[in-house]
Amino acid sequence: MAPARLTDTERTAVEHAIVAAERRTSAEFAVVVAPASGDYRLYPLLWTAVAALAAGVVAAVVEPSLTARTWLAVEGVGAVLFGLALHLPAIHTLLVPAGVKRAAASEAARVQFATRVSGRTEDHGGVLLFVSVAERYVEIIADRAVAAHVTDAAWGEVTTRFIAGARQGRFAEALVGAIEGCAAILAPHFPARPDQRNELSDRVQEL
Repeated sequence: MAPARLTDTERTAVEHAIVAAERRTSAEFAVVVAPASGDYRLYPLLWTAVAALAAGVVAAVVEPSLTARTWLAVEGVGAVLFGLALHLPAIHTLLVPAGVKRAAASEAARVQFATRVSGRTEDHGGVLLFVSVAERYVEIIADRAVAAHVTDAAWGEVTTRFIAGARQGRFAEALVGAIEGCAAILAPHFPARPDQRNELSDRVQEL
């Protein structure tokens, strides 16, 4: 979905989009990008054990005369090779069930919302845009004043466009588009005020 980190140019573009969005609406934005929402250490270990056992079974079937020592050696070598391969970042998260990854990312989004947004604006008008790259997960969570006016379906349109852009390798551009999309939704309900204060950080938080 995205590189490990935004470049300086990309980060600046996203932060300018946050500032511009907050000029259109009194709502406040927080943007968090996480490389992953969990380390999922159990799954590579589990699949390594299964693969090593399978290697031993195959060796025993192909060559029934194998001694116990040779069979154990095959399993040991299999465990090392599979362990090294399955711990590669590109493969690591592929081993984790989709439901587990989604639950971890959803929980991480709620932790970030509670930490950075919830109740931190005077009128409860904060909005979190959370992206977890390894899980290919994006979610928009709004504080209660915004949630009372904006449906989940409206946020869904924004996240759908973001995912489409990110899949095409335009991660930063898609992030800017998502911020602009949120501002367009919020402006009619929460128009900008001359006395509004900047209550949430305009920086992209990369975990």
